[in-house]
Order: sequence, then structure tokens, then C-alpha cells
Amino acid sequence: MMWDLDHEAVEGLPSGLCACRIGDTQMHIAALSPRSVWLRTQDEQLPVGALTLCLYRPETGKTEFHTPANVQTGPAQRSEDAVLTRFSFVDPACSAAIRRTLNSYARYLEIKSSDGASAYAAYAVGYPQEQDEVFLPDLTAQRRTWFSSLSPLPELPPEIELAVELNCPELWSLYLHTPLPEFMAAYAAGRNLPEAWLPERLPDRLYIGNSYCRHLFPEEALLRSIREKALSEGLALTLVTAELRSHSASLADRQIAHAAEWNAELVVNDWGMLQRASERLQPGRMVLGTLLNRRRKDPRAAYKAGLAGRENLLSRNSLNDSAWAALLNSMGVRRFEFESCALPVAVPEGGHSLHLPFYQTNTSLWCPTRALCLHGDRGRQADAAHCPRYCENNVILYPAHLKMLGRWNSLLALDSSLAALCEPARFDRWVLNF
Repeated sequence: MMWDLDHEAVEGLPSGLCACRIGDTQMHIAALSPRSVWLRTQDEQLPVGALTLCLYRPETGKTEFHTPANVQTGPAQRSEDAVLTRFSFVDPACSAAIRRTLNSYARYLEIKSSDGASAYAAYAVGYPQEQDEVFLPDLTAQRRTWFSSLSPLPELPPEIELAVELNCPELWSLYLHTPLPEFMAAYAAGRNLPEAWLPERLPDRLYIGNSYCRHLFPEEALLRSIREKALSEGLALTLVTAELRSHSASLADRQIAHAAEWNAELVVNDWGMLQRASERLQPGRMVLGTLLNRRRKDPRAAYKAGLAGRENLLSRNSLNDSAWAALLNSMGVRRFEFESCALPVAVPEGGHSLHLPFYQTNTSLWCPTRALCLHGDRGRQADAAHCPRYCENNVILYPAHLKMLGRWNSLLALDSSLAALCEPARFDRWVLNF
């Protein structure tokens, strides 16, 4: 069905640019013009209250709130699955604000379609577009450049546990065939870390597995060999799980069984895995992984208009809600995994883990590295019951100034400031993830 809209109405506006509510109820905007807004609902029943438009100003980074005067509700237009209701108003100030919003959106579409997203970011917030063309030749050069300007980790207090992620076959093999002191030296050298950058003490714990990809978990014989060596060196173990798929249930059950048998921690990164593990593991054995501790993390956040001075607005998430924390506690989860991500983090009560210096910004459902290696197109992603681990020898490089890389099926960024170390009281464990 074609909706009856006027010639100035714009459909499909992003919710981050404009939103609407009636009273306290958020509404779906189907279209907007300088004198009308069309709201989509499931039926003709509308909430009670004043209509308020929330319009974002890209040039200031602020949101304006307008409650238009002289609002008139038009007749409902019905289709098979929705009802469209028009609200017209006569309010010059509100109309002017809507025109600014629509002009901003038109300018965005014009620049992005012709010159790309970086060009619009340069226009809107002064993003250094020219630096997006500067790439380092390979991962070795990228690491060397990044870490040469990165301050060494501060001295590790004795009460804080030190852990290392064994998150790929390279590190499984290196650890298994190298005594612990030599392993740490080789670990630093292999990642082009400056001398004396890491803490002098040896790690107390190993994280085995990869939060982002279920294929990056050791096979049974290799896993048992790593465990035996870790026990001989006095190291505690944390097993790391990724997403749970229907055809990976046997792996999930094996991981849970090992955690129970070895009295090891189990990091869960999938709600289904959390439910599955909570039925078999003792309280305190499950750890909430970084993929279930979601928050806004982006190395380009510093360029966002209006962020300066308001960074604390991004410091909290659902884990700071007492009811949600109580639910997790009832399921046996005591520890949360955090990442140092260049922004302040409000850490809940209790002892938690801090991963550094890399943080995850997004993870693909399927692997873009595999898609690039197989098809030359990262968009041609597909599930794979088995994978030859293209990520052992391939990463995706990004503009050097962003300090990002595509590794496994995720995008990772380097926290040069290690901001979360400024609040060590809630972290009783540091986890190295170079």
C-alpha cells in the first residue's frame, strides 16, 4: 500500500537523527516533514500525552527536544500490518528545526554517496580524512609503530593476578614447547614489544581459547597437554568459549565438562552457553565474557561532536543495574571480563578482570578473514562447520592512525591510554591479549 504523504515528507530517517515519543512512549517515525510527522503503530490505539520530537544536531553533537504547538491528529491509514497516523502542527520554531535536520540528512547522503563516509566525517567533525589513506605494510610494522610510542605497563601490584590469553594456535604451540620464563620473552618478542614493556613477574593464569571464534579452541590431546604443563608450572586455568551454535553443542559440552573436572573457570560469551553451563558448574566457576559485557567502544569516538566532557555518559551498561547483576549472581556468575577501551568504565562491585591493551569493537557472525581468503570479498561470509584457520597467517589492516586491525572474525583496537588502569580497585586480574 502507498501511504498518503506530502511532497516534503522524508521516509526512512535514521533513529539516531530523529526520534519521537508521545508521553513516555517511544514511537516509530515513518516519515517527517517540516509541518507533519507520520507515526507507525500496530493498531489505531495511541498513547496519551504530548508529542515530542527529538532532533540531533550533528554540528553541535547535541539533541534538541521540541513539543510542537497546535497539533492536529489526522485520520489513520491502514494496511495489512500497520497503521499510519499523521500529526500536523503549526509551530515555526519546530518547523525550522525539522528543516535543519532534513537538510543535514540530505547533505550527509550527498557527501557519502559521492565521496564516502570519511568525507562526511571530515565535513561534519573535522575527521582527518587524508590519514585514512595511510597504511603500514604489514602487521609486524604496525605493531612496532604502535608499541614504540606506548607507555610500559605500570608496576603490577602483588595482589593483582596476571594472566595471558592463549587465543590462537601460534600461542598454544609456543607455550607447550617453551618453559614459562622463555615463553614470556618469546611472547614479547613475537609481538614486537619494547624491552621491559611487560611486567617482570611471570603470569599466574592462562586463558585458553578465543572469545570470538569457536574454531580457535585446542583439540582434546593438545588441550590436555597444555593443562598438564600449566599444572607443572603452577598456573591456574580459564577456558574461553565463543558463540554457541546448533552444530557446536558437543564442543560446548566438552568445554563445560573440562571446567567442572579441572575446577577451572569458564568464560561464557553466549547467553545460551550461560544457561547451559549454569546447570552444571558450581557458582563462581562461570565468568561473563567481554561479548556479553557490551558497551560503546570505538577508536573514532574522540571525533564525535559533543563527546568531550561527557565521556562518563558511556561508562555504564546493564551490569551496573542491580537487578541484572542479581540475576547473574543467581546463575552463579561472580566475575565480569572488561576491556581497557580508552573511555572510563563504571565497574560494579566485586573483583573483575581487565583485558589489555586491545579491545573489541565489533564481531561478525561469520568470518570476514575466511571470506577474503576464499573469495576476495569480505562480504561473502558464510558459516563453516570446519575451518582451516586462515587467520593464522592473515589479518586485515586498517588506516594506521586508527590503531585497529581485523583479526579472526572481529575488529580490534589498541587502547594507547590504558584508561581503565586508572581505577584498579575493582580489577584484581590483568589479562594480556597482545
